[in-house]
Parts: sequence; C-alpha cells; structure tokens
Amino acid sequence: MRPTPDLVASLCAYAVEGGLDGRYQPATIFNPLIALGRLTPPSEALSLWDTYEEVLTAAAAVGVRNIRLEVSWARLEPHRGQINEAAFARYRSVIDAARARGLTIEIAACDGAWPSWLGMEPLLWPWTHPVATAHLARVAGECDQADGVIFLARPDQLAQGYTDSSGPPWRRRAHEDALEVTASYQRIVLEATAAGWLRPLFSSDQPERALLGGVGPLARSNALLHRVSGEWRPTAS
Repeated sequence: MRPTPDLVASLCAYAVEGGLDGRYQPATIFNPLIALGRLTPPSEALSLWDTYEEVLTAAAAVGVRNIRLEVSWARLEPHRGQINEAAFARYRSVIDAARARGLTIEIAACDGAWPSWLGMEPLLWPWTHPVATAHLARVAGECDQADGVIFLARPDQLAQGYTDSSGPPWRRRAHEDALEVTASYQRIVLEATAAGWLRPLFSSDQPERALLGGVGPLARSNALLHRVSGEWRPTAS
C-alpha cells in the first residue's frame, strides 16, 4: 500500500481515542443509546489519546502526507462553558507532532459525536448557532498552528439521521427537518468562514480514507493501517 500524494488520511477522535461515553467520562450524543444497550460504546477504542505520535510516525513511514484530525468537541467542552484546557494542549501537541513528521494537517472541529449537553438534535435549536460559532472560534484560536480548520468532515451525513435513521437522531422520513439541519449547518459555516475561523485545506475532490478504523458507532472500514503485534502496519489493499 502506497498512498497517493493527494490522499487525505482521517482520524475520528470518537472512534480512536478512548475515554468517551464511559462512566465519569465526557458524554456524547451516542450516550443515551449506549445506556439502553442499542449501541456498542467505543470504550478505550484504540487508546490513541496517549499514543497519537506512534500512529503519525507510522503514517509518514508508509507515504501518507495529508492528515485530517477530527477532534472531540465533547472532550474539549464536556459541559457547556466548561473548557478542558488540557485537552486543547494535547491536540496542539498532536498537531506539532504531525508537522514535525512532514505531514500537512487539517483540524475538523467536531468528529460527529456531538456533546450530549447540546441535545439530541442540536442543529434544530436556534441557541446552538452561537454555541457552535463560539466553539469554532475557540478551536481556530487554540489550534492556529494547524494548516487548515473545518467544522465537520462529512456534513452530508447530517440529514441521513432524519431520512433513513442511519445516525443521530435516528428518525425516518423527517425530510423538512433534514433540510433545516442542512441549512442551519451551512449558516454556521458561512458565518465562521467570514470571521476567518474556518480555513479549509483539502478540496472536496481529493480522495479520503480512514487512517485507522476505530471502535464504536463512528468506526470506519478499509483503514490504511492496522495493529499487528503491537505495531501499526499497512493494511493490504
């Protein structure tokens, strides 16, 4: 496996880091269904929170040049207005580690596992708009050494939770709400872009693939690397 130069390798915090949606851990939008036994929790996932540097070294060694790190909003702000400065510091160290390995890195300010305190359908509530823009401003300022910043890596999946129940809030045929969610997201992005908080780096037509598959409801298949005997190795294509 030799990634093409323009390939974007992504890392979803919720699927790989661990330390989320467990007892006394930051809770996400997935927490209610985990509590009901309807979803498998990520548990400690791949424990990447403490070992990002190992994976970045392995990625650079196999020819990856572009990284998209989808950070955990729930970890950064476990309760509304309660900012985890240590988590921001850790993400800054990961950005620095990526750049030190010759990697270009873009930050996605939310990994898709919205903080539970936002509610099950945050983009339908008007109070979410100022909260989201404040979060984007904070991420842009705290992670300003990143090469780029976006809001969500896969915003097209937002509406699916309202049309085919494939994601939060697990409803079907709520087409009007799906349209409103998409419009709400776009309004936030436009405002944040105009303010200079969002700086997209990778184009929409660049190929993208998960660097690691991860664990839980946001796990992805066909990852570039997998763990063998304690080492990260290329996945056979």
